Amino acid sequence: MDEWTNLTNTYKKRQHAYVMIKIIDILLLSISAFLLLYIFALSRDPSLQIVSIIVIVAGGAVFLTYNYISTKKQALAQETAIEKLVLIDERGTEIQEWSLMNQTSLLIGKKTIDYQPEIDLSFAEYASLINTEHALLNYVDGIWYVEDVDSVNGVGIRKPYRHITQKLQQDNPCAIGYGDIIYIANTKIIAK
Repeated sequence: MDEWTNLTNTYKKRQHAYVMIKIIDILLLSISAFLLLYIFALSRDPSLQIVSIIVIVAGGAVFLTYNYISTKKQALAQETAIEKLVLIDERGTEIQEWSLMNQTSLLIGKKTIDYQPEIDLSFAEYASLINTEHALLNYVDGIWYVEDVDSVNGVGIRKPYRHITQKLQQDNPCAIGYGDIIYIANTKIIAK
């Protein structure tokens, strides 16, 4: 019940922010329209009109670029929305799962006296190939990223529509999405 309340509150906050942004957009558009009316209808100064055209074109370019980038980010966030990670064996059987709800950063590795990773793979089939601190998951702007943290046997990503596994470079995060398989050495974790 508490998780549902948190999701509902988050949704309400996002809706409120969205409405406020739309109100600000409408106010800016109204002010711009009145300024244009003044500059081109009431004022006859040609230099002011030329500067206004340059500012309008530059502002339009910035606005369109910003909208393009934010639309791409939103599409990527929707495409990559994942709720849990599932450990699978060689036959595809689900062994264990970890919820990503209300998380921002998770360490993947093996549990020892000194290290307590959130995703403990010390019992996995290929545990001997996994470092105590093998990979790191971070949640940024609605997207989960995985990165290799100086592991010996590496981290790989296989997208659901590809047959090739991409080996990650150390300290170079890679966005993960629904259906992606994360390879921690030879251990498979699927994003769902």
